[in-house]
Formats: sequence, structure tokens, C-alpha cells
Amino acid sequence: MGGTDTARSQSSGELASSGSPGGAKRAPKVLLGWKELKCLLDARGYEQGGFLLKNEDGAIVGVLPVPSRLNSPERYAMDPKEYRRLRRTRKDIAGVIHTHPSGDPEPSEDDRRLTKLFPVREGEYRAVWHPRSGRLTFFDQTGDVWVGYIRRPLWFRLIAPLFYE
Repeated sequence: MGGTDTARSQSSGELASSGSPGGAKRAPKVLLGWKELKCLLDARGYEQGGFLLKNEDGAIVGVLPVPSRLNSPERYAMDPKEYRRLRRTRKDIAGVIHTHPSGDPEPSEDDRRLTKLFPVREGEYRAVWHPRSGRLTFFDQTGDVWVGYIRRPLWFRLIAPLFYE
């Protein structure tokens, strides 16, 4: 994985650390923290997702949650009509994110296979967030380009094992 640099989110101060295994020239500037990512939590432990949002400088600063058309703890799928509608109407989209509430914090083989079948646009990414560990991984068809850890509040770290394996 490459070296780990200490970093702080300018927007929320909740990014614990980050590194760029894929190289700095492809790594996004990530200004996400707990405040921006908590909208993707599901009390049932089901996968959730949505769009990554960027600011005018191209930094990733937010998440637009989009409900899954599946009701599953192990799969997330955005409705294709909703995907196309938001792609047409939003100019601040920087990619797609989903959670891995249980299991492996790394992008799955399916995540990587789908990203190779449907490559991301230039300057955009796919991301997987593992709420229990805080690991946030950005990747594209060439591999991981950024890995960081999001600080979570103590109360969440205490109850997370009850909801997330």
C-alpha cells in the first residue's frame, strides 16, 4: 500500500490519515469526514451508497445518498434511471460510493470487476467506506488511488460491533 501521510480534513477535521497507493497525480483531494459520511449508515447493516460530490476546485467534499434498489446487507445497486437523471442534472458529481457495513473493508472482487467493465470517467472515482473500521478507499479501473481512515465518534465505535460484523 504505500506510505501513510497524516492529514486533516479542512471541512470537518475528521480525516485521521490518508495515503496514495496509486500515486499522487491520480489521488483525489478528499475533504470528507464523519459529518459527510454518516448519511450512508443503515441500522440494519445493509449496504448504502450514492454519489461523491466535488467543489469548484475538484476536491471531494460531500455525499448525495441514493437509495439502493436492492434490500441487501451485501449488495448495493442504484436505480439506473435515477443514476442517469442525476448525471444529467448535477455538475458536481465526482463518482460513486457505497458502504461495506460487514466483512472486508477493501473493495470486493465484484467492485473491481464492475469498475473494469464500466470504467470511471477522467477525474472521477469509485469509493468504498467500511463504517466499523473507518477505512475509506478510492479506486478506479487501474486500482486503489487513495486510502484513508475516517474518525468516528466514540459512541459509534462502541455500538458499531452490534450492527456491523
